[in-house]
Amino acid sequence: MAGWLGALVATLALFVPSSLLFCAVTVLWQRFSGSPWRDTIERGLAPIAVGLIFAGAYAVLEATQGGLLAFATAGMAAALLLWRPIHPLVLLCAAAGIYGFVLPMV
Repeated sequence: MAGWLGALVATLALFVPSSLLFCAVTVLWQRFSGSPWRDTIERGLAPIAVGLIFAGAYAVLEATQGGLLAFATAGMAAALLLWRPIHPLVLLCAAAGIYGFVLPMV
């Protein structure tokens, strides 16, 4: 709205507050590294982080409107990555190759 200066102000307003909060929490987190509360907080936040990751993946899959095939592909990729240490790019290329070979036959 105000040209380059407006874009700069909007960008700073978007990123600076969260960055300052992150830096402050990081300092506190390192300061209390030996505290039993820190371990409790980590154990409590782990399921929340997993849930947020699954929610993000679900939102992306819904936005692509890939249907059952997209959900099945994501599930198989997650299972394969948990089972074997495969680079995700190799897995992506393999899936693209398989779909490129199988889908034209359908």
